[in-house]
Amino acid sequence: PIHVVLHTNQNFPTEVGTPALADSLFDAASTTIHIPTVGAMEDLALLSRVVRHEFAHALIQEKMGAQKHTLPTWLSEGLAIQLAEDPWPDLDDINDKSPTIIPLQSLQSRWEQIPKASLAVAYFESALASQQLLDQYNMYGVRQVMNGLQTGLSFDAAMQQKLSVPYQEFVRRWEARALSAGLQRQ
Repeated sequence: PIHVVLHTNQNFPTEVGTPALADSLFDAASTTIHIPTVGAMEDLALLSRVVRHEFAHALIQEKMGAQKHTLPTWLSEGLAIQLAEDPWPDLDDINDKSPTIIPLQSLQSRWEQIPKASLAVAYFESALASQQLLDQYNMYGVRQVMNGLQTGLSFDAAMQQKLSVPYQEFVRRWEARALSAGLQRQ
């Protein structure tokens, strides 16, 4: 079971442009999704996007089990964006701003150190990187990498063993794609 708590005395956030606020609604420690309900029905598309994103996180965490900490944050966030199948408006606007690229390796661990102003870029990059994985290796390939992580492989070893591509090569290809999508080098 996945627990969902509906908070009937809290306002639903009406200005959620990126998944950052939505991600504050999933408690990874208890695997519980918390949904404020006051005003939630005013924007059903937003409510649906938030719930699907958080549900994807719950499924990913369930899949990873005790090895959930080994899955790079960029992949967890990117898969949640992809599996929700609904674009986040602020992420679509990233290309117009030509932001500075955040190295993908910097997005592997928890994102507490990322400045709030850079979170939209982090989510955008996560969406691009996970889409690249899905485009090149499909969901089966991604699941195989996750299975490798569950057996104790490092992310680099899982990519090499399951997809026959070193992580650094994937990062090189991803960076080229990110630069073509409008991101800039420092």
